[in-house]
Amino acid sequence: MADDPNTAHTVHAPAATGRARWLRPALFASLALNLLVLGALASATWRYRSPEMAALQFGPGNIVSYVGDLPADRRAVLWKQTAEPRRALGPLRRAVRAARRDAFATLSAEPFQPQRYLEAQSRVIDAEREQRIAAAKLFADVATTLTAEERRGFIRWREKRLPPNQRGDGPDTDLDGKSEPKPK
Repeated sequence: MADDPNTAHTVHAPAATGRARWLRPALFASLALNLLVLGALASATWRYRSPEMAALQFGPGNIVSYVGDLPADRRAVLWKQTAEPRRALGPLRRAVRAARRDAFATLSAEPFQPQRYLEAQSRVIDAEREQRIAAAKLFADVATTLTAEERRGFIRWREKRLPPNQRGDGPDTDLDGKSEPKPK
């Protein structure tokens, strides 16, 4: 039949399938998403220059943060011993945030009342002082439960997390930031 000259040969174009319609937009969307992720990574790398610097946006950390890096068995003991003081910090932090919100509201109120603003600022200072005292007690509780090696480890841990221009403030450093030679 294929050799019959009277048979008309028609070429049928393939019907547009559902897959062909959405494939190209999906590929473009995937490319756009990949470029977005790469751009975010490049931006973070440019901004922080190193993984150490990325951690610095939240500060170098305190002794309670260091406990999180200890071995699991030791960390569990310390968390259990300091559970109540850590729990007590939550309401104090909320009180500081509330006092700050009140101070901002007073600052933006019309008509502005300088005396009310000073009173609101005084409440912020009092709340922060109360929270800092409780945090200092917690830090002391943690420090007294650490071993001598863990305390020295904390100093090394914190030193690594400081910005380069603040490193060297340890016990073997003078006020100018220069290390003194250790006695032999």
